[in-house]
Formats: sequence, C-alpha cells, structure tokens
Amino acid sequence: MRFKPTLQPAENELKPNQLRIANGPNRGVIWSVAAGGDGYGNGEFEKSRMHAIARLVRTGDCFWDIGAHWGYVTAMASRLVGASGSVYAFEPSTSNRAFIELHANWNMLANVNIQPFALSDFDGTAMLGFENDIPLRSFCLRLGIGDELVTVRSVASLLEKEHLQPPTCIKIDAEFSELAILNGMGKHTFNPDLALIIGVHTPALYAQCYQLLRSRDMEVIVPQYVYTFDRRAWRDVEVVALGRNRVVSDADRVIYRSIEPI
Repeated sequence: MRFKPTLQPAENELKPNQLRIANGPNRGVIWSVAAGGDGYGNGEFEKSRMHAIARLVRTGDCFWDIGAHWGYVTAMASRLVGASGSVYAFEPSTSNRAFIELHANWNMLANVNIQPFALSDFDGTAMLGFENDIPLRSFCLRLGIGDELVTVRSVASLLEKEHLQPPTCIKIDAEFSELAILNGMGKHTFNPDLALIIGVHTPALYAQCYQLLRSRDMEVIVPQYVYTFDRRAWRDVEVVALGRNRVVSDADRVIYRSIEPI
C-alpha cells in the first residue's frame, strides 16, 4: 500500500488525536496521541538505536523495516532515503499496522509501501500474539503463539514472486524470529552493498546469526555488550552487518558497537 501526499496541517490545526514529535530524528513528525507513550511522542524512544539506524541509512536506499510496529523507524527512514529511495514496512499485526497507515498518511510518506506480512524462512500462515496470552508491549508480539492468524513470507519469496524492490538496508526487529528471517533471505539478497541492523533476543540466537552472516561474507560489528553480558540477564542487542562494498566511517563503527542494549 502506497500513500499519496496530502496537505500537512499546521501546528495549530492538529486534530485532538495528533501530536508532533518534539525531538530526535523524527522531530516534527505527526504522531498518534494513542501511540505517544514510551518516549515516542517526545522523541526519546531508543535514542541510541535510532541514532545508529540514522547513520546506517543512505539517500536512495531501499530500506526494509521488518517488524515495523507503529512506523517510528519507517517514518525516519522515509526522510533519510529521500525521494530517490523507498521504504517497505512489514507489520503483520492488524492493530499495529493501522497506526503505520495513519502515520504514513498524516506525514505524506509517499515513498512508503506497507506490507501485511510476518517474515520467516517459509511461506504460509502462523499465529501471532503474546507469550502465555499475556499482553506486554505492542512490539513484543511473537510468531507461532497467540490468536491472530497472519500471512508469513520469506524475503526470497517476496523478491521472486512479488517482485519487490531488493533491499539495500534492512532493520530486523521480530521477536525471536531474526535467525529464521536471515535464513529465508537467500544467498542473492546478501549483496556487497547491503547493510543490516538486527535486534537479537538471546545469546544462542546471537551466535547463530553471527555465523550465518559471516558465511554470507558480511562484516559483523560486534556490540561491546556481547563481551560483558551476564548470561542470566541477557538484554536485546543490535547487531550491524555490512557487505564488503558498504563503506562506513570509523566514527560510525564506534556508534554501532556502542548501541545501548534494550
């Protein structure tokens, strides 16, 4: 689903259900009041991670936001890739996707294409929900449990059968599905210009993702946290991986190694 630009309201014309994000890379973005908690409305949400993603995205990129939630990263990426780039926002949750559609419409994100799929290493369907049916935060939805039936696709299948534009930059934040998504990408997706930032949810998944990425000739920038964490209290880390032609500065490498775990 693509969006046609509409006139953006002035500050004093915002509707009661709208706010403007106050700070950060999404400053000025029109956002839903109902989704304004947890640092979204004031621009403080996961500042370290957002800063790293902003440094990774280039003008003209085709950015895939896998696990797009309410579209916070999508909105930032839409600005960063510019008119010459594109953004695909993948979000299987109907309720979460409704917020992305609102935010894309309100902010005239004409380069955003919303896709209603969960991504994994197969094509089919699966349940989506919270572990033990206990609602946590809306970005903690997991594939394989819950009560919402969703369509599941692999990256390779979407490229081959749906002819989506191949990604040059990918963000993966899909609770415990990161390895399956990487396995479903296919060798040809791992091109020399590709950049990835991946939320990794367990030590075992980190080790497996690291091995897979290295086998695909990707440079993996190891987060500092990996060297110091307590195995009894793992916190989710962001792993940046780069194709051999994806040039980044030494200063950016420091940023990627220093992303605060969640």
